[in-house]
Amino acid sequence: MDKTLIIIEDDTFLSQMYAEKFEAEREFSVFVGGTMAEGLALIEKHPPDCILLDIELPDGSGLDALEQLRIEGKIKNAVVILLTNNDATRDIERATRLGAKDYLIKAHFTPQEVVARVRRVL
Repeated sequence: MDKTLIIIEDDTFLSQMYAEKFEAEREFSVFVGGTMAEGLALIEKHPPDCILLDIELPDGSGLDALEQLRIEGKIKNAVVILLTNNDATRDIERATRLGAKDYLIKAHFTPQEVVARVRRVL
């Protein structure tokens, strides 16, 4: 059975690269949002098994959205992995407190490594 993956990332090149990599694995249904608003709409429409979430989005903070989604109980069964270039210790600690399963710095991981990390936590 396919796992539903939502990628919330404003860099179109990166989001498409990750989407193609996950779709090539033939075990993921992938949906991509380039803004927090698009991502939230996708979460409502396609309850995810996993969310790859950037922190810095054009219309808000991925961490703020994660906190709100947790409070509202909209993603209680979803695995959230932060995929960002933000390596600030306070943001890593906040993501962990909010239940993120992993915190990946984009420049440190290849798409194949990201797929492997997602598989490991699912």
